[in-house]
Amino acid sequence: MKKTLVFSIFLLFFLIACGHNDHQSEMNFLDPIEVELIPLTELEVNKEIVTQVIVTQNEKTVSDAEEVVFEIWQHGHPETYRSLDGVAKGDGIYEVSWSATEEGVYYVFYHVTANGMHRMEKHQLVIGDDVDVEKILASPDERPKTHMH
Repeated sequence: MKKTLVFSIFLLFFLIACGHNDHQSEMNFLDPIEVELIPLTELEVNKEIVTQVIVTQNEKTVSDAEEVVFEIWQHGHPETYRSLDGVAKGDGIYEVSWSATEEGVYYVFYHVTANGMHRMEKHQLVIGDDVDVEKILASPDERPKTHMH
């Protein structure tokens, strides 16, 4: 009788644990997070530039990312470096606003941590119509001293 009771309790806990696995099977936390960078506004000098990332995992939006940070600087000008926390806008969208004081090549390097995974990627943006990108990129970029990685 005592063995049957212990077995029944064990079986009950096992079934409850299996029930959680069925619910969680919709979200496999081993699937990589995907991040898409979207510059929302025109890239103009001395105007607000709104940049967003959309974070997804297994084709579902991730609205509870642990960290979304944007590093931004102008090529060859490490003094322009800034690190900005992304603001959650819902539906997996995180946003940051910034501005550029002169034409040139800029970098937006996002860092996203969600569901125990980290994703980072550097993007190049050209601000201005008369920017000679090849000439600018011919000189080496100085890494900002406070760069995250």
